[in-house]
Amino acid sequence: MPPRASSLIFWSSSALIAAETLLFGLVVPALPEFADKLSLSDSEAAMIFALFPLGALLSSIVGAAMVEALGRRPVMLISIVVMSAATVGFAYSEVVALFALSRFMQGAATGLAWTAALAAISDVFPASELGYRMSLAEAVGGAGGGLAGPVVGGIAIDLIGTRPTFLIAAAAPLIVGIPVLLSPETRHGRMAPSVRRLAALRRVMQEPRARVAAGALVGFAMVIGLVEPLLPLDLDRRLELSAAMIGLVFGTLILSDLLTAPIAGRWSDRRGRSAPIALGGALIAAALPLTALGPPPMVFGAVVVLGIGLGSFGAGIGALMTEAVDAAGYAGQYGLSAGVMSAIFSLGALVGPVVGAAARTVLPYLATAAMLSAIILAATIWMVRELAAARETAPG
Repeated sequence: MPPRASSLIFWSSSALIAAETLLFGLVVPALPEFADKLSLSDSEAAMIFALFPLGALLSSIVGAAMVEALGRRPVMLISIVVMSAATVGFAYSEVVALFALSRFMQGAATGLAWTAALAAISDVFPASELGYRMSLAEAVGGAGGGLAGPVVGGIAIDLIGTRPTFLIAAAAPLIVGIPVLLSPETRHGRMAPSVRRLAALRRVMQEPRARVAAGALVGFAMVIGLVEPLLPLDLDRRLELSAAMIGLVFGTLILSDLLTAPIAGRWSDRRGRSAPIALGGALIAAALPLTALGPPPMVFGAVVVLGIGLGSFGAGIGALMTEAVDAAGYAGQYGLSAGVMSAIFSLGALVGPVVGAAARTVLPYLATAAMLSAIILAATIWMVRELAAARETAPG
């Protein structure tokens, strides 16, 4: 494919990820207002936030088949329509049911968008560049949109109110639809029926690199899924921060991730996947409990370290999963790897708020964060050992 076309596909896919990430991040600074208006406890708010990854999980499973049957571009366009509708739903959420439905629709749209976008990127770049390219897409798209969502959303909510903010934001995915329409389709061919798809999935997950990618994705998503609903409420109640300040806290977290991910992705391409995972896991484990301690400057410092940890921890995930698909004999079927990644991420993001909601019924936020810190540390040790064992048993 000509370089200009590859560039258009990469940046339009990244822009789609950015727009959809912006919109689900927009809810974070508004959560205290929704919680007050709808009389939600911390556990109830966390459970409603869990509807996002549930929607993403279900749509990722469907999306893995859709991107092979329909193509990457049509699935991206479907996700755009669903996300715009969900954003309008937030603007008019005066009852819990509509708030919950809107969050579920956000997840469904995001699962489709990430599956199609990552499949398109995998289609047009070689494996030797995927650590960098996917990290860059996730940083510029995922982290960039996530940075704008809480920061811009928090400021806009304070200035013009919640409903106007969400109504204006609903146009963002529609604007991104223009370069998506101009991008060529990248699907190479159709995959065999669903029975063979399940067999392919089992074969891919037998690869150590796929298991490590899955473990890193679950851990990454659990951190985001737990911190996203619980930290804003802790900052509101413990430190009485405004929506704009809460947005800045999350913007700082995501900016740290954004700046780290491409560097760590290039590092993983050149020096192997283990070291970035080990560094990232250690930083996440150290920083999580610190987000629940001290005054605002200490919280900002903790989220900087947490963002650097997340950027390093997730840098090689996409490349590991794509390499596993190739090693399993399914080279070119990157709708499979993208769908698997989206589904696993969604599963982790679902577990995060569910665990957080359950823990918050009996534990303070500090203890809940410390518990997740221990889980991440144990998972990091397992992943590094798994990759080391895989190298030792590799032929040649």
